[in-house]
Amino acid sequence: MPTSLAGIGYGTLLARAGVTVLEIIKLGGPGMKADMKEVSNMLSPSGYKEFVAGLREGGDVTFEGNYIPHDATQGTLRTDFETGLMSSWTITMPGALGTWTFNAMVSALTPAYPVDDRMTVTGTLKITGKPVLS
Repeated sequence: MPTSLAGIGYGTLLARAGVTVLEIIKLGGPGMKADMKEVSNMLSPSGYKEFVAGLREGGDVTFEGNYIPHDATQGTLRTDFETGLMSSWTITMPGALGTWTFNAMVSALTPAYPVDDRMTVTGTLKITGKPVLS
């Protein structure tokens, strides 16, 4: 039986303008998608709807991290959210698995304060343009 090529995400880094955001524990995305436009007509085969691809969207990157209220890198996320600033971002996977590069704005930022667990912050980056995997 072949050996799996799967790996774990440990060591993956999220960086804004080349500066790593501290203590990220989970990353998701980019969640790319394409609009689908219906083009059905009176002669569509077998009465089934037909579609064509419309414009594509870079989607979102979601993250969760240990919340460190006075950390400079997490403070930059709050500032970017307040100002609507677009920045360059990278997700660097461990080893030589690759790097996602994209431009995005912070579209959501939510700290959580559980009574019996670590404080966390979750957020969403809205990608503008095409994310590139290299």
